[in-house]
Amino acid sequence: NEALNFVEDFIVIDASSINTFIKEKKISTKEALINTLKEKPVNLVDLTINGNITEENNNYIATFSIINNKTNQEIKSTKLKSIDIFELNKQIFFEILKSQKIVLEDIPKYRVTTFINSTNDLRAYLNFAKGKEQYNLFTTEGFKESKKYFEKAISYDKNYNVAYSYNLEVLTLIALYSKFEENFNKTFLNRAEDYLL
Repeated sequence: NEALNFVEDFIVIDASSINTFIKEKKISTKEALINTLKEKPVNLVDLTINGNITEENNNYIATFSIINNKTNQEIKSTKLKSIDIFELNKQIFFEILKSQKIVLEDIPKYRVTTFINSTNDLRAYLNFAKGKEQYNLFTTEGFKESKKYFEKAISYDKNYNVAYSYNLEVLTLIALYSKFEENFNKTFLNRAEDYLL
C-alpha cells in the first residue's frame, strides 16, 4: 500500500522489488528468503503482508495476514470487503496501521487520505501500479517504461495528481541517469584511450 510511505518509520518494499531481490540473490524457497532478510545489511523488512484481493458478487474482498519477520509470527489475519476497490485500499491501509498501534496526526492523515483518494478510475490506478513496478527497477529502461504507464494513467484521469508527480520525477530521473551513463562512458573511454596511448 503506497500510502504507507507517508507514515513515519514505514518503508514500503513492494512485490516487484522483492522479486528482483530474490532473482539477484538466487533464492529458491520462502525459508531461504526469510533467512536472507534476517542477515545484515538487508534486515530492513520488519513486516510482511501476504494476501490477495478477489472479486465476488460485485464486492472486492481482501484477505491478508501481517507477519512479524523478526519473530516469524502472524500478528493478524484479516478479511475486508467493499464494493469500492479504493475504499478497500483505504481499509487495508488503516488496518495495517491499527495492527502496529500507529495513530496518524492531522497533517500526515490529510496527506495519506489525499494520496489514497487521488483517483477513482480503476484503469488509471492499474496503469499507475504498473508504472510503479517499472519505476522500482531503478534503471533507465524501467523509468522509460514507467513514464508510458504514468502517462496512460493520466489519460484516464486528468486530475490524477500522484501520477503527474511520478511522471515529473521519472522525467528528471531519466535525464539524470542518461547524463550519468553518458559521463561514465566518456570517462571510461577517455581512461581507456589514455591507457592505450
